[in-house]
Amino acid sequence: MHRSQPTASCRIHELERGLGATLFERTGPRALPPHAEAALAAIRDGERAVRERGTSFRLALVGALADSHVVDALRAYTAEHRVDVDLRTATSREVSALVRSGEADLGVRYHPDADFPAERGGSGSYRGLVEHHLAAGLTHPIITTVDSLTAQKRLIEAGLGVALMPLASIREELRIGSLRTVDVAGLDARVPVVAVRRPGGHRTPAADGFLSALTENAFTHDRHHVFRDSPPA
Repeated sequence: MHRSQPTASCRIHELERGLGATLFERTGPRALPPHAEAALAAIRDGERAVRERGTSFRLALVGALADSHVVDALRAYTAEHRVDVDLRTATSREVSALVRSGEADLGVRYHPDADFPAERGGSGSYRGLVEHHLAAGLTHPIITTVDSLTAQKRLIEAGLGVALMPLASIREELRIGSLRTVDVAGLDARVPVVAVRRPGGHRTPAADGFLSALTENAFTHDRHHVFRDSPPA
């Protein structure tokens, strides 16, 4: 399918949720894959430790955070320290999977792993938060999930509804007047953003330095982002 396992699982859950029916029977957790994954990650760590010169690191980032202070901190850090970054964007679940498998040194995602109900199909996900606020006071509201921030903006500009979006993502549209914000009393749609690393994994100086810069940037500019080490579950 040319898709990661977390992506395929997420799409299956969305399909089952939309149809209101279970389409696949889960056989429960498997014993070997977690150990095999850990072994492969350790091999990757060893290869990195041999080659590492402290001037590069691999970062997995939730795509929606690509227009935020996270990227501002990344740009400033790499320019100042002449560090190369291998950047991959993914969902929160995929970010953790990339870190867990050793394919990323550092991940930045929504919610700590242990407290992320979306990974277990709960209602505490970012989607659940958005739906909760959009549906407030409405009976059977029509809510459409749109993965692309650009598509969301174009739909709203065309007058096809309202949306909850990161303020940082619409700065240009607000400046030229194609979108406007609406004040809603009591609305609190903040979502914690955390950095995740694999316990015992290879620690690159470049990744450590960026995490420090990211923490400093978050507390200086945007207290809605809370960065700390949170090992993927």
